[in-house]
Amino acid sequence: MISINSLTKRFGDHTAVDNLSFDVKPGEVLGFLGPNGAGKSTTMKMLTGFLTPDGGSASVCGFDIQRQTLQAQQKMGYLPEGAPCYGDMRVRGFLEFIADVRGLRGAERKRHVDRAVEQASSRLSCRAYSASASRPCPRASNAVLVWPRPSCTILRY
Repeated sequence: MISINSLTKRFGDHTAVDNLSFDVKPGEVLGFLGPNGAGKSTTMKMLTGFLTPDGGSASVCGFDIQRQTLQAQQKMGYLPEGAPCYGDMRVRGFLEFIADVRGLRGAERKRHVDRAVEQASSRLSCRAYSASASRPCPRASNAVLVWPRPSCTILRY
């Protein structure tokens, strides 16, 4: 599912991630714990293709994150810390935006958005603005993680 081998990232003279290796098999849950500056966020950014490693390799569902970035990203649901939402965007609008980004069209798009709205709206009106919660659209963001059924989910809180 996830494989990291000798992953390394440097910022000038500072080594943020030093020769990190691990595997996560289907059904397993992995969490990073450590103080600020330990390399947790840097590792997540490399794993999701947002930051290029200086050494080593990483793959998600068999796709190399450096050479097959798009294919790897298509297999993952990713929720970064402070999920990006526009303060004046309604929940349904946010979910439709994510569907568009993921390339969903027509009836498939409507089916996924409607399902996510149903999941997100148990306690939050989909007419409400995303900024009405203390964290940016938390229910909408969490609903996005489960569609269209990613093989791997990465949360950064």
